Amino acid sequence: MSLSPEIEALHHAACEAASETYVDPASGYLVLTRYAHLKRGSCCGNGCRHCPYPKNQDAEITRTKDSPGEGWINPKPLKGRVDVLFWSGGKDSFLTFMQLRVETENFVLLTTTDALNRFVPLQMICTDDIVRQAFALDVPLFLLPLPHGQDYRTLIVSTLQDIERTHGITIGRLVFGDLHLEGIRNWRKDVLSDYEIHTPLFNQPYSSLLETLWKHMEHMDLEIRLSTEVTLPTRRLPRGTPFTPSLVEELKRLGIDEMLENGEGHTIVLPKSHGTRETT
Repeated sequence: MSLSPEIEALHHAACEAASETYVDPASGYLVLTRYAHLKRGSCCGNGCRHCPYPKNQDAEITRTKDSPGEGWINPKPLKGRVDVLFWSGGKDSFLTFMQLRVETENFVLLTTTDALNRFVPLQMICTDDIVRQAFALDVPLFLLPLPHGQDYRTLIVSTLQDIERTHGITIGRLVFGDLHLEGIRNWRKDVLSDYEIHTPLFNQPYSSLLETLWKHMEHMDLEIRLSTEVTLPTRRLPRGTPFTPSLVEELKRLGIDEMLENGEGHTIVLPKSHGTRETT
């Protein structure tokens, strides 16, 4: 990718200062530096501007031979005005799903995946587990691989338009599980300005969200586990570590966002009878 001298200079200065981000002069958005990616230790699959990793890197989860690609999972007849919940497979998506189900029954899930390795960028959740979730929750899911270098807005909008034409429906709200990061919320509104952006959990107190989460977990016999490592001051929590009330209390004591909203780590929600898909 060819970058302007101004961006190259900003990026170089940020890395020299051991900064994980800098402000893009054109958009005003924060951009992750090479330093941030190297500190993370693996590719997130999001096609980042300064990614230092080879594009064929496995990242942590590789595509399995029978992993599904683009298209519908658990399809059902659609009609009228249909909301689209952008589903990442974690606890915030799940809480948003439960809230949205109170508001309407006419919605589907849409999950964007890395086109090469078939995992959810950043969340590091295998597509197979996303499919399991769709069937467990009994909701239609559309899987959308994101090729490296593809313009995000163009791909999302064209996909939504294709869904409208194919099913004779109208896309209503685009629903996201954002909790309190105003910058990301504004970015969504900017990039997907053709649609109404709905964030039903935004700025809700963590105490209320967690109370609701634990109730759903018990009632629906589900479990939450870390889908990525979380680094604490004294130890590392590996993938698969249960996300429980006791862990939340530990995070609070350490001054770490207990919902991991700032990218400290990510989670996956699954029925207790299933484990996450491990590949070699």
